[in-house]
Amino acid sequence: MRLEEITAEDPRAAFWRDDGTPVATPCLAAVIEPRDASTLIAALHAALPSERGGVEHLKRIRRGADGLRLVLATAAAFDGAADTDGYRALASAHPALRRDALARVDAPGAAPITRAHFDVGSRLWPLARPPAARDDSPTRGDVAATAAARLADADADAAALRTLRDAPPPGAPKCASGGAALYEPGGAAAVAAAADELRRRAADGDGAARSHPLLHAPMLCVEARARAARAARGRGAAPGSAYLCTGLDMVLTAEPCAMCAMALVHSRIRFVVYRDADDRCGALGSTHKVHALASINHRYRCWRVDDA
Repeated sequence: MRLEEITAEDPRAAFWRDDGTPVATPCLAAVIEPRDASTLIAALHAALPSERGGVEHLKRIRRGADGLRLVLATAAAFDGAADTDGYRALASAHPALRRDALARVDAPGAAPITRAHFDVGSRLWPLARPPAARDDSPTRGDVAATAAARLADADADAAALRTLRDAPPPGAPKCASGGAALYEPGGAAAVAAAADELRRRAADGDGAARSHPLLHAPMLCVEARARAARAARGRGAAPGSAYLCTGLDMVLTAEPCAMCAMALVHSRIRFVVYRDADDRCGALGSTHKVHALASINHRYRCWRVDDA
């Protein structure tokens, strides 16, 4: 069994070679006297912020053979970034900041992705900070240790669902006919399964459940958690502050569609494991990477299992 973590493409990767060395980006720097460093750095926060110059990932100052060098902007960004009254006034007071006085320096073009990038890239020009330490929990080992048994549960769930509902129409996402199960972290037994929720709907007299177009396996698991939360409140339990699936893991036979992937965002799933990719509708790697979008307020990790 092979596990592949589905991650977002990192735009910084284009600025780092496979051997860990940075792609040098031309920048412009002023050669300044040490006594002026603090004053100029403070003034540049307003006159030419590092973000506007494309150098926010760099330390501003580096000592060179000719004195201190103060990086201002990438060579490509400088003319536009410095075209302000504030920078012109600052350069008038400090001639070292004038365009014709600046020196070209090479620096890494993006923030480091790994600690090795930080260590090697800082030799070219000091980087502002190392990459944030990644929370590796759950680890690949944690996922691998439970994936086979949990996928067997999901397969059993898919088989049960086939007896409980009509076959999805042609072209439906694979998760509409697959199985799904929810687990506590490290748990061996599922706390919710899609087929169980469909049986409850049928027992409640929901005759439309057999052919409801939105009752995909992941949605049924989320609904099962909602049902459990309503039942707990009915017994007098106080509403919890957590979301429906906070801290839980979901294992699926098939890659979720966009609807199901976003439902897992909103319910705050911890991670997802699936086996069968859906090249047409899958939203966790095949057509989109919903779980890793920078614009959403919760991101979760995702692995695809290859049984080959």
